[in-house]
Amino acid sequence: MIKKIDCRKPLKLLFAAALLCLQISAQANKFVVTGTVVDDNGKPLEGAYVTLDGRLSCEEWKGWEDIRNSHFTDAGGKFRIETFDKRSSFLQFLYVTSPPVGVDTFFPPFLNSCPTDKAKPPVPILLEAGDETESENLEVQLWYSPVTIYLLGKDNQPFLKGKEWEKIWLTYRDEKKRFIQSGGIRDAELDTAIERSVGSITVSLPEGEWYVEIQPDGEKGKWIAKTEKIIVRKQMPLRIILKPIINRLKSRKQ
Repeated sequence: MIKKIDCRKPLKLLFAAALLCLQISAQANKFVVTGTVVDDNGKPLEGAYVTLDGRLSCEEWKGWEDIRNSHFTDAGGKFRIETFDKRSSFLQFLYVTSPPVGVDTFFPPFLNSCPTDKAKPPVPILLEAGDETESENLEVQLWYSPVTIYLLGKDNQPFLKGKEWEKIWLTYRDEKKRFIQSGGIRDAELDTAIERSVGSITVSLPEGEWYVEIQPDGEKGKWIAKTEKIIVRKQMPLRIILKPIINRLKSRKQ
């Protein structure tokens, strides 16, 4: 049986119904969640990131392993998520972010960074064994914007060349400079996120205020480039020019 949920309707009734129906069973059951994500104009949105998660607040975040499942929407804005659980019914939440551009800096259900003042509330979903839950008109709750960072040397030419781009490490901090996450660049992103001819890298950042640090992976401390506070607004591309600071002492030792 397919249950349909119109995600534009008030959520209070969904919460109440879900909390009354939680049950436990001894066997692992299969649960299916499908749906369609739409943009602000109600049109299907391709490439949106949909995550099924059991936590409602960022204080409950304990790591990537807590995320139940996630999926990108297809050309028609549709997604399908399958998961298994011993319970016969339980409450989950659907988190939706806009399609990433450049380096995908997806912050797990935007819980770790807690930009709750910028995000719409997640959609509660009551999963029941044997039923397929379909979410209609699911709206994006948090939008990402492309931020293009130019790494230039003193001569205003690209600071990095060739394969040097493959070895950079990015660190993201919130408005209070608290660590959020860090990571390198995936092979699939080398051609889409980096423009070697002008020395730039494009990252996706959610609405809010952020700091970004770039340095060489495996040689941290050799040089580093830090942004000032980046104020990201919905679907507003930004361009930033940085000139890395070189650690002369460490360079001599090497």
